[in-house]
Amino acid sequence: PRAPLIHSDQQRRSHTDELARDNDYHDDLNELSTEPDQTHWETPSTYTKRSDLYQCGLVLHELVSGAIPVDDESYLDQQAHRELKAHGVASLAGLNDFERSKLVDRSLARLAERQKITAGRPLSPYVGRQLKRIITRATAPDPNERFESAAAFIGALTELALPNWLLVDGLYRAKGWKGRDWTVDPNPVPHAKRGTEYEIRKGKPGNKDRHHAYAVSLKSAFDEIEQWSRT
Repeated sequence: PRAPLIHSDQQRRSHTDELARDNDYHDDLNELSTEPDQTHWETPSTYTKRSDLYQCGLVLHELVSGAIPVDDESYLDQQAHRELKAHGVASLAGLNDFERSKLVDRSLARLAERQKITAGRPLSPYVGRQLKRIITRATAPDPNERFESAAAFIGALTELALPNWLLVDGLYRAKGWKGRDWTVDPNPVPHAKRGTEYEIRKGKPGNKDRHHAYAVSLKSAFDEIEQWSRT
């Protein structure tokens, strides 16, 4: 996935019908990266270094799992739909730009407070506990619970030791992890007792993969490989 550019000027985007264009995509990410403590544009501003790190956390989420949706309708919670009903309209298209902007802002703030901004793009199954903890900490609603500095954020990332998963011909592959090449088939196979299971294959670099094990879920398959050690 492409790495989105997050601007720090907090400018509102103009609502257009061409969200696929890069400029519009970047402007939409401005809106989505508005964090819980920056919703009301306080004076003086409460924007801090940890606000930038929040945005970096969203970018990291996208780097490992793909772009999150950028259309406003994807971020309307139940309260936002009640507000639309109170306005007598069925969708955002029925509001003027100002009312639409404020309604979306309020909904985004509520989602950010519950760490639900990225709900439209759940983490990929190969994202392990360590990396998930880093993303969760970087995007914590409370700034005091985030990384205290960019150095601390980078330090946590550099301590990670993880397989480099690639999706190749419909299979997840990681080369050279702990001296082995790994393959996980995302297509479940039938199992008499568990219903379905997922095959894990491994092999020495340059050799053909051979069967290693089955896992009850994709997540457990990746966890097993991440924690594997030669005995």
